Amino acid sequence: MKKIVYISLPNKNIIKVLKINNNMSFKTLQNVKISGNIQPIHILNKKKILYVGVRKKNKILMFNILKDGTLKKKISINIKYPSNHININLKYKLLFSSSFHGNCLELYKINKYYVPYKKFNTFLNIYGCHFSLVTKDDNFLFFTSLKKDRLYYLKMSNLYNIKKNLISYIKVGKNFGPRHFVIHKNKKFIYIINELNGTISTIKIKKKIKILQNISLFPNKKKKFWSSEIEITPCNKYLYASDRKKNVIISFKIKKKNCNLKFLKCYKTECQPRTFRIDSSGNYLIVAGEKSNNITLYKINKKNGDLTFLIKNFFVGGNPVWINFFDL
Repeated sequence: MKKIVYISLPNKNIIKVLKINNNMSFKTLQNVKISGNIQPIHILNKKKILYVGVRKKNKILMFNILKDGTLKKKISINIKYPSNHININLKYKLLFSSSFHGNCLELYKINKYYVPYKKFNTFLNIYGCHFSLVTKDDNFLFFTSLKKDRLYYLKMSNLYNIKKNLISYIKVGKNFGPRHFVIHKNKKFIYIINELNGTISTIKIKKKIKILQNISLFPNKKKKFWSSEIEITPCNKYLYASDRKKNVIISFKIKKKNCNLKFLKCYKTECQPRTFRIDSSGNYLIVAGEKSNNITLYKINKKNGDLTFLIKNFFVGGNPVWINFFDL
């Protein structure tokens, strides 16, 4: 297994670069010092480029990923609002920066070298904008408003015609707090994790956009929630979500017939699991504990979705808030 892990550590202002050794241990390759409060990480795997959002000074940094997985800084650009999430669309040559505190979604043009160079547009009054993603067919842009309980959507073909640039939305539910989401590979369904009420919403996005299911992360109906992250396996059989109040990762099976979710199991994990990722093979899940300052690597059982420990409680420090895999 030749895998690299990148972790943003805002309390240290560092990107930590780790290699996963064949004997299931981590080796630190690099600690990249950043000027400012480091937050989201986004990787263009095939282009070997890593983007980082930096707060306070409000920048996006761009790095080349070298042959051994270490980083070399390429460029820095100023942005207006603090970034919570970064997304790139190569077809439309745009970078999207979601800003929870700025209540907006910023769009920047990228050139042939994938460098953001010019502000394209800003969608304002998207209160608590936490996440954005373009569908796999490049037809629609979706983005969340945690404070208004909305999932916004926009036809990508309307981006360049401002007069017809009509943004629509669906109300997920009162006091749900939609945060992050994933899109099924069949391009028909979005799964949103709702921060404030500990649920996942299944939303059909083909033809008529509508909510099909709201399922609780906790079948025993716990009362306090602080749900954060959601990921889907590449095979689209299993979905995982995390909650920072309960310090757990929850697994679900995606039903073949209607793509609704079925609760499988709840796993105690790192303290305050704000971020986790599944690798491109669907074999591994890695989680970072914002309060424990540790990361843990799991093996995913592809037959039933079970998680088993491979590397437990590896100390990284710095309150990790974002983590990503990269295949060498």
